[in-house]
Amino acid sequence: MGDRVFDLLGREVAVVVALVVIGAMTLYWFLRGAPLGQSAEAETDGEAPPPRYRDLIAAATTFGLLGILLGAYVAVRFGLPQSIVVFAMAFGILLLTLWSNRRYRHASPSLRRMARVTDASMTGALLAGVLIVGNVLAFTYGGRPIDLSLDRSYSLESLTINQLQDLDEPVTFTLFYGSGERVFGQVDRIRQLVQLYQEEAPDRVTIDTLNPFDDPERARELAEQVPGLALTEGGGVLVTYGEGDEAQRIIVRNADMFAAEVPDDPGSSIVAETSFLGEAALTTALIRLKQGEQPIVAFTTGHGEPTIDAMDPRRPGLGQLRARLESVGMKAVAFNPAGQVPQGASVVVVAAPTETIGPEVVARLRGFADTGGRVLVMAGNATTSGLESWLEEWGVGIESGRVVDPGLAFRGRADLPLVPVEPGAQNPPIVAPIEGRMILMPQAAPIGVKSGAEANSAFLVMPLLRTSGTSFVESTPEAGPPQRDADEDRAGPVVVAAAVADRPGPTERSPELTPRLVVIASPAAGDNQTVAAVGVANLDLIVNAISWLQDRPDLVGLAPRTYVARVLKAGPNLRAKLVLLPTLLSISVLVGLGVATYLARRE
Repeated sequence: MGDRVFDLLGREVAVVVALVVIGAMTLYWFLRGAPLGQSAEAETDGEAPPPRYRDLIAAATTFGLLGILLGAYVAVRFGLPQSIVVFAMAFGILLLTLWSNRRYRHASPSLRRMARVTDASMTGALLAGVLIVGNVLAFTYGGRPIDLSLDRSYSLESLTINQLQDLDEPVTFTLFYGSGERVFGQVDRIRQLVQLYQEEAPDRVTIDTLNPFDDPERARELAEQVPGLALTEGGGVLVTYGEGDEAQRIIVRNADMFAAEVPDDPGSSIVAETSFLGEAALTTALIRLKQGEQPIVAFTTGHGEPTIDAMDPRRPGLGQLRARLESVGMKAVAFNPAGQVPQGASVVVVAAPTETIGPEVVARLRGFADTGGRVLVMAGNATTSGLESWLEEWGVGIESGRVVDPGLAFRGRADLPLVPVEPGAQNPPIVAPIEGRMILMPQAAPIGVKSGAEANSAFLVMPLLRTSGTSFVESTPEAGPPQRDADEDRAGPVVVAAAVADRPGPTERSPELTPRLVVIASPAAGDNQTVAAVGVANLDLIVNAISWLQDRPDLVGLAPRTYVARVLKAGPNLRAKLVLLPTLLSISVLVGLGVATYLARRE
């Protein structure tokens, strides 16, 4: 018998009923002015209603107010449609009590108190209902939420969205982790990220979690399917692409998604600067699973080109670019074009040669391009690259002179022009995702785009970057500080980057262009030091260009994000001011209000 009683009391219905009874007695006591079994204080006004009437109104008001709370419970527990009847009855009872009390509002203090409580409760309930229904409608039928966070924590990059919209197989993200406050903090951040993936493709993306300590049997079964799971320390995410025996899997470790924190500097407001590479790592894994293999990007060497292994942002090199390419599923390799182009290479990059490339090497690059290979050239005119005549054949010759911009320059240096990516409906896919951003073009040279009879009819040349109207081409950069000569220096805007594709036939409608070549007339556009100076905008441009050359527009638009935690560094004097100033202001406001009230009453 006792077990049945305890089981009954432990049920949700019993708890709700008990709360309703307690709430009804308390509320009735407050409205009536006395508990059950005791008579309420008598009202001396001759027009006041009898005690029985006041008790009845108090009971009805209590029933109506509790009805609102019961309707909220039904809405949460069973759904909004089921709660409409409860809300309608509760509001009907309260409206009836308000209408009945109108004639006694001046004679009965207790009924006046009930009317005020009823009116405030109904107003609050209606306001809460409007807010709740509005939020439900917004989340159900609204568009993409607006992300106002400083680090864009609640939005995905266009590359990720492209990948999710182009899924051929279902994807499952399994979060596996151990224990510890830091680990759980990382899991929460990763869970927030994969939920954004799921919201973008709810019919294709599934989220699962696994704590090996709580569910060792399931962890052992999954480790048999994926042996590397048991060897992954610190947890991570298992990305599964497909279903059944044909499913492909990749493990992304937590260590690959969270970079080391910057030590606390007493003189800085930054207490922790953490690069969260979760989106880059997960999207890269997804790309590899979809592709089945890594596309190869080959960088030329042997002519003074910077190495792709140097990662130090303070020194020349292309290590940052290589890391970015690898983060989106590509493989960067170096080769000497005096030999054969690496097998499987889809794009050859010639970046900042400081020595002239010989005719034999140019002929080898020409043969690679003629057989369907794609080429990216990042070179200026400070030295002769040896590619000038070949680029002229494409219609994108690198001309003489140095591009400078006194009006839009990095740190006020005209020889370091910043090139804005202007928004436009006709922007090529290389620059469309980075509209509104600035590209730093050190040692930039002008690109001459041939047109009319001089243009090669086989190719279509598309300008990518144009400098601002305050720029010009300095014909004698060695003469000293940039100063425009109206007779010799060509005024801007100037084309400093262009893409070349096969020209479509005259009968083709909305043709898909075949990429062939991209020229960026700045040898240092992808250098580590340039990237460190302006952020990832330059890397976005180059990676987008390589993705376009590979016929992979879905690989455009992903960048690692840096999350900065800041704290106010305040000394003893500043801390005292921060405490005293609000305190004194609050006291002054209170005293002022008191004085104003006293003077108003005195008058």
